Amino acid sequence: MEKRRYKRLPTDFIGKILPRRGGDSTIRAAKAAIRNISLGGVFIDTKTPYPLDTLVDITFAIPGYADDVSAKGIVRWAQADGPMAGMGIEFMEVSVPSRTAIQGYVGDRILTEGMTAVTKTELHRSLLSLYARKFGETYSVEVLASFLSCSHPQLLEVLRDFQTQDLVHSQGTDVTFLPPADDRLRTAIQEWAAKQAK
Repeated sequence: MEKRRYKRLPTDFIGKILPRRGGDSTIRAAKAAIRNISLGGVFIDTKTPYPLDTLVDITFAIPGYADDVSAKGIVRWAQADGPMAGMGIEFMEVSVPSRTAIQGYVGDRILTEGMTAVTKTELHRSLLSLYARKFGETYSVEVLASFLSCSHPQLLEVLRDFQTQDLVHSQGTDVTFLPPADDRLRTAIQEWAAKQAK
């Protein structure tokens, strides 16, 4: 299975995209329905994608940020029909303010989604409390299920949510608590655990 370099987040942004063709002023920017965003680029929903390797300028607004994001990119993926019709644009040049806006938006969403995924039930919260104290440790599923007073199937379902956030690694019947790769998520988990301990 392919592991993407950047996490993609669904969006409903509307922007403008313009192919860069050597100063041809007759080409107008087209409306762009941006369906997902990552730190590396965006996916544009369209039935008339540009050819692969087309250089483009793209501009769009991110909620909560005053200035529009603008970037230069290149079409890396394109499909004209079917449910995945559209084109994937890889960012090539992004100004510092635009990069800061993208990083802030993506980081906030990843943090929110990550914390929601690992706190959604009482069992999730119980495992998160244990996890926050035991980064780097390995336990058998049997020991964890016993400690958390739950069945193996219940625990495995919760562990899947932790695994989607790259917080645990399962090998056989053993589960290792991985330290969060994202510093903001690590801080959020530690702050959440401190509040629970009060």
